[in-house]
Amino acid sequence: MTPAFTSLLSSRPHLPTRFRRAVALCSASLPLRPPSAAGPLDPAVAAVNPALRHANVLFFRSGYNVQILVDENETEEALLRRFRREVSKAGVIQECKRRRFFENKQEEKKRKSREAGRRNRRR
Repeated sequence: MTPAFTSLLSSRPHLPTRFRRAVALCSASLPLRPPSAAGPLDPAVAAVNPALRHANVLFFRSGYNVQILVDENETEEALLRRFRREVSKAGVIQECKRRRFFENKQEEKKRKSREAGRRNRRR
């Protein structure tokens, strides 16, 4: 197993490819802000991570921040099933796969028209 090492150009550690997917899923599972929160960033959150002070707050209100509350006497299998369902509903995995490679304008237009067609068919 290769250890993660820090680049000279960034403070973010480089992870081997097999760990990147797990990190993306874990970071998508915990919300940084509640979706209903409005206004400036909480000072406590900004103190923990100063980079969030200048972050785009609209990103944190998006549907990609999945939150699961554990019920009493809920089995681990049921909890995992609910988490997977919420992640698939939010489209986290699909978005990660889409952003894996560069998408030019023509491909973006095709994708958006396909998504619009799917939305219109559901109505």
